[in-house]
Amino acid sequence: MTLKQVLSQIMPSRVAKWARTSFASLALLIGSSACGAAKPVPSALAQLSVEGSPPNARIYVDDRFVGTERSLALQGLSLAPGVHFIRVEAPGHFPHDLRLQAKKGKMSLRFQLQEIPP
Repeated sequence: MTLKQVLSQIMPSRVAKWARTSFASLALLIGSSACGAAKPVPSALAQLSVEGSPPNARIYVDDRFVGTERSLALQGLSLAPGVHFIRVEAPGHFPHDLRLQAKKGKMSLRFQLQEIPP
């Protein structure tokens, strides 16, 4: 038995119509938020441009891999405002850790990893 059938049996027609419409609106609202409609507005985020060496350096934000220098140099990185911990590492190089206070608007991350001596 469908929800429409149940409601039509237990409620007068006007109330049933209102309830069906309300449930449909609620389902639409839940569906749109699950599809990402509730994401932060891009202008409220920090837009981080990345440039560094070596280009195969892997970048982590808050212990989560976000990309290589090469990929992030092309597309940038959006971060929520607040404190973030960034780690940059590459094979054969010393890693670099930093604490970043992200603020909405444009910011830049520039780095030059030092090679580990033989």
